[in-house]
Amino acid sequence: GARTAELAIPVRCNTGNAGLVNVNLSLTATTDPSYPQAIKTSRPGVGVVVTDSQNNIISPAGGTLPLSIPDDADSIARMNVYPVSTTGVPPETGRFEATATVRINFD
Repeated sequence: GARTAELAIPVRCNTGNAGLVNVNLSLTATTDPSYPQAIKTSRPGVGVVVTDSQNNIISPAGGTLPLSIPDDADSIARMNVYPVSTTGVPPETGRFEATATVRINFD
């Protein structure tokens, strides 16, 4: 069966200000036309869904993951990814590739 993988993206902000810094991670990828919540893959019938740590889907069409991180400290942005059938029919087991860009915006 499909497995969920956790992505841990290290984030560090050095503004010189005490307190928390607001950060937004935004996701950009080609959406699967049959399953718009999923990233299109190299394999027909298979997409990849990205969620936050509470399992809320992050849209591949510019969805965001807001964070508040301590200034001048290491933090981790966590996302989960897992494959899905985009047709409703379980696909054959096999390899596939998908590409997405994660942009980090500091407020």
